[in-house]
Amino acid sequence: MSQPRPPIALRPTQRRRFEAVLTSLDDALVKIEQLVGAPQTLERRLTHVVADVPSTLLEQAQPLLKSLRTRINEGVERMDLHPTVLRTSQHVRAVLSLQVIQFEDSRTKAMLGYGALPPESGLEVERYVQAMIDDLAELRHLLLPPRTRHDGDRGTSA
Repeated sequence: MSQPRPPIALRPTQRRRFEAVLTSLDDALVKIEQLVGAPQTLERRLTHVVADVPSTLLEQAQPLLKSLRTRINEGVERMDLHPTVLRTSQHVRAVLSLQVIQFEDSRTKAMLGYGALPPESGLEVERYVQAMIDDLAELRHLLLPPRTRHDGDRGTSA
């Protein structure tokens, strides 16, 4: 059994940065899970969803939604618009790439604008950030078409 890891000391501004980055990642993972059809994830530590929309909203909104869809259809016809093809794998890869960028911007050197990390925390933050980037890159790699995917060719950038 592994030993518990010690806490990483952060300044308040650094803590808020990681809260924002991890919340963004958490949101992205939920979006990805929804796109690929996984059941709703309940294990969220940084976001608590509060159902504050009235249960009658959808019923009340139906006439407006119908009107908006009618206007969309009219615009498609009048402006000779063509449908967008949303490829789920492309969308998920893009979401993951954005998350990698968020973590790249959270490396110790990039965080200097938030103040210097305590000396004992710098290496731990780097390890944590790199592990997140590696996992995101591996997840992104799983979405590559089989002909472009090579075992062991995962890299650390998306």
